[in-house]
Amino acid sequence: GEGEGEGEGEGEGGGEYVYIGSANCDDHMADLKAQIDSCCNVLGQIRRGGFINVHAGVDAWTTEEAIRFLTYASDLASQPSQCPFKVVIETHRQRLFGSPFSTRELLLCRPESIARWKDLRLNADLSHWFVACERVFDPSESRDAEWWPELLQEVARRCDYVHGRLGFAQGPQIADPSADEHGKDVQLQLRNWVKIWKDQIARGATECWCCPELGPKPYMPSMPRTQKDAASLPDAVKWTKKTIEETFKREIEDLEES
Repeated sequence: GEGEGEGEGEGEGGGEYVYIGSANCDDHMADLKAQIDSCCNVLGQIRRGGFINVHAGVDAWTTEEAIRFLTYASDLASQPSQCPFKVVIETHRQRLFGSPFSTRELLLCRPESIARWKDLRLNADLSHWFVACERVFDPSESRDAEWWPELLQEVARRCDYVHGRLGFAQGPQIADPSADEHGKDVQLQLRNWVKIWKDQIARGATECWCCPELGPKPYMPSMPRTQKDAASLPDAVKWTKKTIEETFKREIEDLEES
């Protein structure tokens, strides 16, 4: 991630990650260039290549700072001589796209900048938005109906990668997503991914990349004092992977064959 300084690490008490060592936009642009160069060097040695996922920017930046950085990032990613591989920017807390509302401001409300960002691609890790806003967005409810479908459509239009972690109102990761009490939140999030996958297929994609990106503590909720996991992480990963595969087959593959 850009400007990490000492790098990513878990803070005191096991509840905080330190991603950002500098809030200076110039530092982030320089670090982005250096890390993309490094990634391109590695990917160039792999027969099938790949793509680059980026933790980008700072949530505390002004809109003008964010526009400056995104314009630089988009220009860099659109030049094959600079970066011959696809670059996706992740929606992530502490980062540039840490909130759906700042993302909406940048991607839907700034036409003078949007015209320059035609090559700006996203990794949709929407679980961060649900905990940031303390709800899993539901287009059938009035508080989300007027803005979420439009933003999800824009995310889907730009999305080339999905981090398939199931979040909830109080955290970015449901400890046991198979539990009945999380059924509504799980279904809402599966619908989001189906929307994204259908958009990718409509754009001509022959592959849809999705990772069941569940993590250990502090992503995995833990018990007080003992700090033991509230549920089995391997089981949660297996269940999420299986559910993603079944949903993709039912909603994408089977429909294409029929």
